[in-house]
Amino acid sequence: MNDIKEAISKLEKSILEDGKVDRAEAQILLAFAKSLAADNAEMAEFLKILEDVLEDGVVTPDESIRIGAYLKWLTREAESSEPETGFFGRFFKLKRNRTTVKTEVVAGITTFMTMAYILAVNPNILSAAGIPRGGVFMATAIAAVVGTLLMAFMSNYPFVLAPGMGLNAFLTYGVVLGMGYSWQFALLAVFVEGLVFLALSLTPVREGIFNAIPFCLKKAVAAGIGLFICLIAMKTAGIVVANQATLISLVKFREVSFHTHGICAVLALVGTVFTGLMLV
Repeated sequence: MNDIKEAISKLEKSILEDGKVDRAEAQILLAFAKSLAADNAEMAEFLKILEDVLEDGVVTPDESIRIGAYLKWLTREAESSEPETGFFGRFFKLKRNRTTVKTEVVAGITTFMTMAYILAVNPNILSAAGIPRGGVFMATAIAAVVGTLLMAFMSNYPFVLAPGMGLNAFLTYGVVLGMGYSWQFALLAVFVEGLVFLALSLTPVREGIFNAIPFCLKKAVAAGIGLFICLIAMKTAGIVVANQATLISLVKFREVSFHTHGICAVLALVGTVFTGLMLV
């Protein structure tokens, strides 16, 4: 595939920098693109543009931009067509998925840093229902490791699986503290729920139920769970406090001890701002 990448480099220079067409390199890419067109509908558009350019020899500004985008895509395709090297490359098919060991390691570390909070938050929430904190911590870690490894080795997807935020809060504040059930009974219900979902996953019923839910409702559920977790976080951090008139209100730093309650709220606000800046 070195000749393909060399042809892409030369054609990109001739079209994007000089505004001309290197016909020899374009013919090489035309043959390579035709081999990919059967599996990619967008490639047909690139073929048409490239054939038009070869026919009249003129590259318009719009064609130049679109060809540049397609050339980058062709570069990735050429790289993914190269033989895999190394154990991880052959096992996870890294080149076919247009990635490298370095990229995956950095992505893995980043993902771990963004989700490691669950190891602290999940025991904190479920311990309020009476579940032993140490047991919750170990169960959370083991479930995340096993789920992620199964996702990696059985499906070759770079997805991380861990206990979901939202259901843990519902179990604690809704089922145990709200309805008065014991945490043992609540966990039994979760176990039965898992068996039901496993049975549904083995049949087309699960997909049918998922597709029957309107898209706007799926977005609303995700937003609602996020706001619910946000409220719990603000309450735990001391940013919001109980209020007889409005149920909850923002903390008044003059009325609380800064060394015990105020510092938690300030650190939470600073952390939120810092996280927001990192996302910009």
